[in-house]
Amino acid sequence: MKRRPVVRCIAMAVAVVTVGIHFLLRGILFLPNIANLRRPYGTAAISGVGYHFNDSEFASNAYKDHFRSRLDSLLSATNYTEIITWQGVGQMDHFLSSFWSGNYGCDVLRTSLGRSETKQGPILLNISFGCDDLFRQSHLGSGNFLTGLYGLRIAARALGNADLLITCPDAIDQKSQLLLPHVMGFFPEATHPVPAHDPSRRSVSVSKACSNANFSPMGYLLNEMQHEWRTMAIRMVGIPYPDHPSGAWARIHLWNTTTNDSTKYRSIRQLPVVESTDVPLYPSVELDESVIHFRCGDLMASNHPGFGFMKFHDYARHLFVNTSSIGIVTQSFNANATQQRNIDSGKGERCRLVVDALVDFLQERFPEARIRVHNDIRETMALTYARIVMAHQSVVAISTFGVFAAVASFGTAYIRKPETTGFLARKLPNKWLVYGAGYITNDTSIHLFDAPLRINAKDIRLLWKQRGGDAVVEWFRNETLGGSYPCSTDPRIEHRKLCLPYI
Repeated sequence: MKRRPVVRCIAMAVAVVTVGIHFLLRGILFLPNIANLRRPYGTAAISGVGYHFNDSEFASNAYKDHFRSRLDSLLSATNYTEIITWQGVGQMDHFLSSFWSGNYGCDVLRTSLGRSETKQGPILLNISFGCDDLFRQSHLGSGNFLTGLYGLRIAARALGNADLLITCPDAIDQKSQLLLPHVMGFFPEATHPVPAHDPSRRSVSVSKACSNANFSPMGYLLNEMQHEWRTMAIRMVGIPYPDHPSGAWARIHLWNTTTNDSTKYRSIRQLPVVESTDVPLYPSVELDESVIHFRCGDLMASNHPGFGFMKFHDYARHLFVNTSSIGIVTQSFNANATQQRNIDSGKGERCRLVVDALVDFLQERFPEARIRVHNDIRETMALTYARIVMAHQSVVAISTFGVFAAVASFGTAYIRKPETTGFLARKLPNKWLVYGAGYITNDTSIHLFDAPLRINAKDIRLLWKQRGGDAVVEWFRNETLGGSYPCSTDPRIEHRKLCLPYI
């Protein structure tokens, strides 16, 4: 009995050494990229030159013809004082990892603009990476990268003298699978800026725009987010039926030469424009009236103190009483699914148990509704986004993934309002919904709701361990059981003790 503390100490020491070796090796593997970022920021300063495309940047003739023909003459004619280049997964990981505590992208732009002040010319930040490489090799998710790229765009807009060129050579090939191809393009914040009266320029100071992810005012890009993800949804599934609101929107914003958004936003997108005659990439998909995004996967076995879950009731209470169909989008239960992330593997059975319980709960509440789970091995993230955007109602919780599709929905979106104060708030995502409140709250189709009885991933993991799956399902179904909220008398740590009296 007396030897147990010694055994524990040895085990802890082994764990610490193992983690240390892991991060040391990780640092060695990424050292060339990080070193390149600091020399200076992955580029040689080029004064008074235009940018010229390299043929190796293109993966197909379609990509080359559409994108290069529109940009080559424009970029080569611009006298950029400096061209900064970021390439590959390692540099993107470094950029995004720093965004949660600082704003590396903004620091790079401000440093370069400081060097360029006397040269009277804009700078170009040229970012290139393989979309599929980033998805498969990075430990960070697509929602995280969307957050980072929108944060970078609002920073460039506030700074005002920096153009962004963000591309992936496989955008055409991956457009039906991934999300990032749909936000690739040229964003000329210096050479062809949005008008000065646009709220995204007028209302955003450099100090705000250069904040970290918690305080970034990227909500001022709401109109552009809606344009990007609505266009993507139409590219995926077309106009679902003649009087679906997507039809009226597309006729104004995509297919009317005098009112479309191509000149309004002044950006040139890597993917070709969606035409009214285009065949959808998923032409026979049956959509749902209501869609719930249930984040599962890695969260079922995670120690993350910020991400977590809310009650089944908090999804159901927002849906029409007479809704005809409810679709649940979530990670696949199948480890061999096309887009199964490594961090989600091995959690399929836990997710299946909880999602099956959600289906039963919804069927009890909405007995006339058809309820389906969309997560088979053929389901893609792009199709999942299209389902959310096209729904008459969508409900999303604590995730960076579903939120961008929800704010772009043609219907009504219900998004769990992120906490902005307290211990857990430091780790919660999507606070841009609150700090960009001027734009978000003015859109009457977006509703931020409170769901106080939530449980974080760390505590759900403990509940699995101590009480098993039945207790976990009971937490989700029971509207009054507590969650991860302050119980500690220690004023230094608000959330140290679990508020789960039934454990």
